[in-house]
Parts: sequence; C-alpha cells; structure tokens
Amino acid sequence: PDNLVTLPDGTVALFETEQGANGALVRRIIAGLRNKLAFFQSEGGRAVSSTVRVLFNLKRDRDWDTTLAIWEQAVATLAEDAGGSLPFRLLALPLPEFLADPDWSEPPADRWENLLDPARLSTFGRTTQPQTGRGQRKKAMKLACRRQPLPQALRRALSPHDDRLILAAYWQVFRQQAQDTLPQADPAFFDLMTLIYAASHDDEFRSPLARASLPRASLYLLRKYLDMHPDLREALDKAITRGSGSMRWSPTTILHRMQQVIRVFLKYHGFTPDGPLIVTVNMPSWDEEEKKPRDFTVGVHINSPELLMSHEEAVVPGWDTVCLAERALAWVLWALFVYSEDVELKRASFW
Repeated sequence: PDNLVTLPDGTVALFETEQGANGALVRRIIAGLRNKLAFFQSEGGRAVSSTVRVLFNLKRDRDWDTTLAIWEQAVATLAEDAGGSLPFRLLALPLPEFLADPDWSEPPADRWENLLDPARLSTFGRTTQPQTGRGQRKKAMKLACRRQPLPQALRRALSPHDDRLILAAYWQVFRQQAQDTLPQADPAFFDLMTLIYAASHDDEFRSPLARASLPRASLYLLRKYLDMHPDLREALDKAITRGSGSMRWSPTTILHRMQQVIRVFLKYHGFTPDGPLIVTVNMPSWDEEEKKPRDFTVGVHINSPELLMSHEEAVVPGWDTVCLAERALAWVLWALFVYSEDVELKRASFW
C-alpha cells in the first residue's frame, strides 16, 4: 500500500493515493485489486481494517466522474470473478477534500464513495436460476452473431474467463465515452483508439504466448465500434472496393488506395492526415533482411501533444501518452486492411 496508518482508535488501515484513470489502465487497476484480494484472503489481512481508503488527486469534475466509473467497473469485474462479493471494500475521496478536512475515523464518514456499485454486478436484480442464465447466454450469442444490440440483462448474463471479464470492463468504459455522437476533431478520439488497441496490446501484463496470439479483444472492440457507426462502416466499404474490378494494382496505386481509405476514417472523426496529425502509408523494404512481415504499414505522428487535450485540461500530455496514441491509431488503421473480415469490413482486393 501507499500508506499504512494507525488510526486514533488503534485500527490499522490502508490508504492509497491515485491519479486520474482512463480505459487503457483497466488491466493495471484490476491487477492491483487482485493483489488486495489475495491479501485480504490471507492471514495478514485480518490484522488491518477491511476498508481501503483511496484518495484521488482530483477535484470533483469530469475527470473525477470518468475515473470513478473506470474504478467501479474494475471493482465490479473483480467481484464477479470472486463470486459476487469481496472481503474488503474501497472508499474514494478527492485528495484536496481530505487534506482540507481529514477523516481518520473507523468506519469512515459518509462522505466517502464506495467503489463497488451493486448495479454493475450480473446478480443485481436477478431472480432466475443458473440454468436460465445459460439460456440467456445462448440467446445473447445468437443476437451477437446477427449483429443485433444486446439487452442490458443479457449483457450482465455473460460472465466468461478472466480476459473476457477484463474486456467487458474495457467495453463498458468505451460505451460510456462513445454513447453520444463524437464532436468533430474531439481529443476523445485518441482515447477511443487507445482503448481498442490496449485491450490486446498491454504487453507488460501478457505472456509471450498471449502476445503471439490473434488480438481478439482489440478486434472485438473495433468491430463493435464500427457496429455503433454504420455510416462509417458503409463509407469504408465503398472506399475499400471502389474501382476494384478495373484497377491494376501496383505499389503506387495500393499506397494511394490505402491513404484514401484512411482519409475516410479520419474525416468521419473530423481529422485530416496532413496537419498536426500526420498519417502515412509506407511500403515494405524489399532490399534487406528484416525480422518482421513485409506488409504495407501505417505510420502516425502527432506533432502537437495539444491534440490530446480537452478544453478543460491544463496539463499538456507527456510524450509517453502521445506515443501510445500514435501506436494505437496506427494499429487501428492498419487493422482495417489486415483484419477486414474479422471486423466485418469488405476485403481489399489488393491485400
């Protein structure tokens, strides 16, 4: 823990200090929560308060709401995996409010917010037996195969393995951020691309076998994103297949066609590929040995970190955040061609 505090009544309590969170951090958050679960299930966990105080270095604004939503989904995911309940609870408070009026009581005052939302659990309001739950899963899979939206009750009924639970957390965050039509040239665009990419590319927490596997989680989110935007899907299909019957493909015409498809994708989100955001299609090198496939590639360069800032933000993102956004967008654009059938786009005749 960040802090181990002996409270005035002699109780020993854990205090954690956290920053704002985005969807790309869900896996790390869940990993930390799993450590806490293991601790409170052990003998040592009985010696401290089962209430973990989490102080977020945020004020109560949109970032606070977004961060709490991400943590609530992560805690619910862990609770689902642990059978519906946890041997500890996490309470949240903005750090500035705590510093202005510290709370060292046990239990804490009511102004702390519980990070476990019962409404996010699949058992919330459920009155059916487990056999009915299996029937719900079959119905949900049929709807998914038909590309029809799943009712809320069916979404809660889906509870597969750990990776799917984590993906459900990513998907929940993604839905919350994209439930309204995106404004033109909105910095949230890069958050969305990072969400899709990070679902399968958080290499720090993945084994070599997982890194070598098909990026199913990212492809699932990309397909669902295109489902949410049918106009974008149709425009991409048209751009991919335009003139294919009469076109004589060469490296030059392939580069041009890929660039045009990418322009359609960026235009839909209000961006152009030749300003502060530069997106290029690059030819493979045929003259030297390389330890990677010789595919046409997509390169993304963000000249100005301010592209990732909303109007309310005052701190310019670091270059690590910018580089992650570049990798994420490049992968998504590349996936439109490499994994077109997996995301239910028409296949480019030149690929």
